[in-house]
Amino acid sequence: MSVFIAIQLIATISSYLWVGPRVTWAMAREHHLWQPLAKRNKHLIPVQAVWAHVIISIVLALTGSFEKVLLYAGFVLQLMASLTVATSLFLKNKNNTTFKSPFKPVLQIIFLLFNAWVLGFTIIDKPVESFIGIGILTVGVLIYFVDRPVAVTQETDLLN
Repeated sequence: MSVFIAIQLIATISSYLWVGPRVTWAMAREHHLWQPLAKRNKHLIPVQAVWAHVIISIVLALTGSFEKVLLYAGFVLQLMASLTVATSLFLKNKNNTTFKSPFKPVLQIIFLLFNAWVLGFTIIDKPVESFIGIGILTVGVLIYFVDRPVAVTQETDLLN
């Protein structure tokens, strides 16, 4: 069982190394404050974004136990999943070309109720970690509204 868990963790870490910096790079292209992370090398690898993720990982590893980091990251992920599913309840499908959920909104409501229970339990059981996660989200939202967007063109996209 330990071997399978190790293999799964390696696959997860590998996907984080591929996806995380590329999401950071894509977001950095559109916001002035993060422009240094919007550059790629000749092989189209966002090296600065990779290093940013490395530094964040080191800071997280040095400032908290694995359990605490897992709890507040899990809390934030659970909250974001809830918000994503909640917004799907308000979307109107005008052209009928996208996927339709067969039991909408029943499955979404069950998911949201379960997530609300998990989030509530986490806040009550682990308030420090929960509020660290909320604090990180709050800082991100504030930075998002303070940072000014950058116009991205196809020419810029090809060069970066």
